[in-house]
Amino acid sequence: MLRSLSKATVLMLLASSMNTYARTEAGTYVGLDLTASMFGEANTDSSRGNDQSGDLGASSGSLSIGYRSESNNRIQLSLAKLRLEHESGLENDVSGIDLDWHIAYGDDAIQPYWGFGFGFYNMDDSSDYFINDNDLQGTSFQVMAGMKYDLNRRFELDLSYRIKSIIWQEMLVSNGTSIDNVQLSHTLSSLNLGMAVKF
Repeated sequence: MLRSLSKATVLMLLASSMNTYARTEAGTYVGLDLTASMFGEANTDSSRGNDQSGDLGASSGSLSIGYRSESNNRIQLSLAKLRLEHESGLENDVSGIDLDWHIAYGDDAIQPYWGFGFGFYNMDDSSDYFINDNDLQGTSFQVMAGMKYDLNRRFELDLSYRIKSIIWQEMLVSNGTSIDNVQLSHTLSSLNLGMAVKF
């Protein structure tokens, strides 16, 4: 009986060590990320000096495809969808594409990493506010830091803290007598939980 238990214990330990060993084989992966903002800010800069700011909340989801190098670093392309919630009660849906670099350290199951990237975004259904009938477009910049955890050779978890800023294109606002140049920006600090399948 004891011998059977000892064998079972050894097999469980071996299986556990196999599942938690981080492989750094080069290859592609696909992932899903869910993000919830901890705090955020919306800023409006006006050429007439009527600058405004307010609190901003957001939630988002993204699908990604990436490449993991032998040095355990990654380059990742993501399609993202955000819901922006202003303190005034106004909500905006935003969609875009991000290109990010992740620099990971070590080959253990748990690997700290940091990253940076940029993206291009579109404020959905905002064309009604503009004469040219085009949606508002913007450029994003983001930085991140967190940990990746290899569950096994195929599955990986990601927990990170991210800061993203979206700078929207300049708008010309007319009150009938004068024209004002307005620049809108959104900055978000968020927690991100992701999972990736490696190939």
